[in-house]
Amino acid sequence: MRHADAYRERLDVLKQQVGRDPELALIVAQMADSMAELEAVPVEQPEQYPEWLTLVLMAQAQLDQQLAERAEAAAVSASDMTVLQELRLDIERVLLLYQSRAFGLLGMYVMVVDENTVTRLDANVLRGFGMLQEQRSEYGLELARLKGYYNFIRPHLLEQQRGWVPSSAAYYLRQASEGLAQLLPEPAQVAASAATIY
Repeated sequence: MRHADAYRERLDVLKQQVGRDPELALIVAQMADSMAELEAVPVEQPEQYPEWLTLVLMAQAQLDQQLAERAEAAAVSASDMTVLQELRLDIERVLLLYQSRAFGLLGMYVMVVDENTVTRLDANVLRGFGMLQEQRSEYGLELARLKGYYNFIRPHLLEQQRGWVPSSAAYYLRQASEGLAQLLPEPAQVAASAATIY
């Protein structure tokens, strides 16, 4: 119930942020509709979950793609803010991939996935933290704290034989992601909200 309330709150924020953009608003509406259908699936019919979850993931992927294309079109130069946003996105990708594997979807419709995807994302996350710690020394203590959240759950993300810990993964990765969001400027908050729905 806690997780359901959290994503509803984040979805409401996202709806407000894209409300004046018809293209993004349509995608978010599709996401909300699919989530409502997913919630309506009877608990005694869990075989229906993947169908509606896939539609949610497809809408999320479409939203991510639109935001990525707009960021590229804006020709934002490489900077610590760009690194920070990429780091957040990679952390959220790690979480989404981890969660989707539990449903047997393995990132379906969201990203190209192979046996090295988790390792590559993990390397990106570690590199991102390293770059930010070099570029933004004033955030050194906060970045070390947020990296600590990631490092704590990291063994479970990389070694499947440790067993599934979806609640713990969601908690620690969200702590890292949302902590990084506090360092973002206001214009980046739409993308930040989009990345942390689930």
